[in-house]
Amino acid sequence: MSISHPVTQREAIHLCANCGAWVRRKRATCPWCGTPIHQEGPDRDASQAPSTSTTSTSTASADLADDPSALSVRFWIRLFLGVAAALALLFIVLGALAVYQGLNDRAVTATKQAILLYEQGQRYYREGRYELAAASFQEALRLEPDLEAARKALEVAEAAAARPAQALSVPATPEEAWAKAVEAYNAGRFAEAAEAFEQVQEAFPSFRAEEVSTLLFQAHVQAGEAAEGQGDFEAAVRHFDRALALAPEDDTVLRKRRLASAYRQGAEAWERGDWLLAADSFRRAYLIDASYYDVTARLAEALRRAGDEFFDRRIWCDAAEQYRASLSVQERKDVAERAQVAEAKCQQQADLIAPPSASDNQGGTGNQPVPGPTATPEGTSDYAFVPLRQEVQAEPGAGGACVGHYIKGIVVNGEQAPVAGVTIVAVDEWGNKFVATSKSDPPGNYDIPINAIATTYQVYIVGPEGLPVSPVLSVAHDESLASLSAACHVIDWQQQAHE
Repeated sequence: MSISHPVTQREAIHLCANCGAWVRRKRATCPWCGTPIHQEGPDRDASQAPSTSTTSTSTASADLADDPSALSVRFWIRLFLGVAAALALLFIVLGALAVYQGLNDRAVTATKQAILLYEQGQRYYREGRYELAAASFQEALRLEPDLEAARKALEVAEAAAARPAQALSVPATPEEAWAKAVEAYNAGRFAEAAEAFEQVQEAFPSFRAEEVSTLLFQAHVQAGEAAEGQGDFEAAVRHFDRALALAPEDDTVLRKRRLASAYRQGAEAWERGDWLLAADSFRRAYLIDASYYDVTARLAEALRRAGDEFFDRRIWCDAAEQYRASLSVQERKDVAERAQVAEAKCQQQADLIAPPSASDNQGGTGNQPVPGPTATPEGTSDYAFVPLRQEVQAEPGAGGACVGHYIKGIVVNGEQAPVAGVTIVAVDEWGNKFVATSKSDPPGNYDIPINAIATTYQVYIVGPEGLPVSPVLSVAHDESLASLSAACHVIDWQQQAHE
């Protein structure tokens, strides 16, 4: 019986010269990297002998294979680097998640803290500690700028915290303080009386609390009315605010406050020459009480001056609108004459792009665009830009050209090349302004999102100085269009060359 000899370790394994992995000697290639294994000994014939150029490499590999305890440095380095890279990527991902979660938690915490500060300010305000209330509201807004309730409360708290520069000395006893406050009130010095009653309330809170509160309220109301009579509407608003802090539900005082506030804002805008803002502010007062001081005359004049500004800039339709509004408040012959001129020129501009007749449309219905004139209209040589066409696209077409409610189009030069950077403005009948700029991609295109409500827009191009440099086009977004899911007004413009 023959006895087989065990295979030695030298005969069983081999070291791959490329990746350093241990491989059984009988394998032709490395299972890890596919590198051929050079065999030695009787199992390999002469045709498999390595070339001279590989002799040194094969010898070195054989030497390493003779020593199985010598691990491949290259293999373990690659393994280590691979594991390290994977761990580094994992740490980066986990770190990013931690940062995001941290920022989110901080935002939530800031919002909660802002709400707590707002509630704290409300408590301070109810206690009459107006400065502390204002400070709490300010801090709440710092943490959460969108907390509108805190913003409104801050205005009221600051008004309530306002005090005249000279404060009255506080008497030693509540009876003396009460007597001084009543004396000022009976003498008609209401601002002084209000301060005296507030000092009684603050220094001696339990002394005649109900009577002090009632007289303090009345003193502020009387002081506000006295300030109105002297033309000091800022002081009037301040006194009315402090009265409302004591009786927030008093509609009479609230009405007085709104009147004084609107008139004050109108007067301030008047001083700056901002006639549209002045007219808007005076209109708010006029709608509450048309007999309030000279608000009727002020409103009519502010509207007239706003119309003159539009007239001088040749924005005829807006000028006519302001003149008509002025005439509805107060009749004036010169304003009526100027309104007729503006209305005539406004109509001329509207006629520049006349709607096509039924024959021009050639029976097109539904989503078919309505073609407009393509020639430059007469009387537009003074403008830098003129309209090329105006059409309406209703509902999305096959190409999805209209996907909402828009005023859109393209701006080109005299050679029909697209022009980018041109500002197009649309103004609705309430004065809301919508602005867009022609793009570089797609070249020359612009789109102005508009509201899905029935209104008329005045559309024109403005130059670098903000003045119109094109005719003003009227765009009627009527009920039939506003009720659709998509309705677009397409206006294309062409730049005119001026010598």
